[in-house]
Amino acid sequence: ETSVAYESDKKSDARSRKFSTPTLLRLGVADDWELRFETDGRLSQRVEDLTTNQTDHANGYADFALGFKWHQDDGDKKTMSPSAAWIMHFDMPAGSREFLSQNVRPSLRYVAEWELSNDYSLGVMPGLIYDVNDDGDRYWAGIFGLVVGKSLSDSLRGFVEFGGQSITSESNGGSQLTFDIGMAYLVTDLVQLDLLYNLSLIHI
Repeated sequence: ETSVAYESDKKSDARSRKFSTPTLLRLGVADDWELRFETDGRLSQRVEDLTTNQTDHANGYADFALGFKWHQDDGDKKTMSPSAAWIMHFDMPAGSREFLSQNVRPSLRYVAEWELSNDYSLGVMPGLIYDVNDDGDRYWAGIFGLVVGKSLSDSLRGFVEFGGQSITSESNGGSQLTFDIGMAYLVTDLVQLDLLYNLSLIHI
């Protein structure tokens, strides 16, 4: 799974723009297990200081995460039981110097999805990440995702999502909450195209 993403962020004294190529490679190794390789890929970032009008450019590659996914249960629409899985990732400090993080950052997520009536679906993803702040200190942060999907046809699906990429204190960089809306179009049984718009709700 690969894509091209554009991100724009404006604060009182700075404005940044970033292009990335998020990519996920999944390899099934058993009926209920898959290995995962995930990265934001190639990065190009431009940061403009609005007080001095100076601009900094950075190009390189993002860190990558190695992990695995265990499919715990199949869902059952009749009993309203969800399809459930566990995802364990280890974010590795392996990117270019401009985007290199500090230390290995393990994370654990639980994923549950319910098939509802009228072609709706509901998914939740709580989790934890053992992160590191700018001072090099370790801390635990929460992760959370909530997504509602709707099948519009055999090939087209819409969805809205609330995400908490990092839920932590201000001393550790603050919480990052977002709202997403998007569409997914199944071109063939093996190819799907997604379009997503992401809006930052809070970053404190």
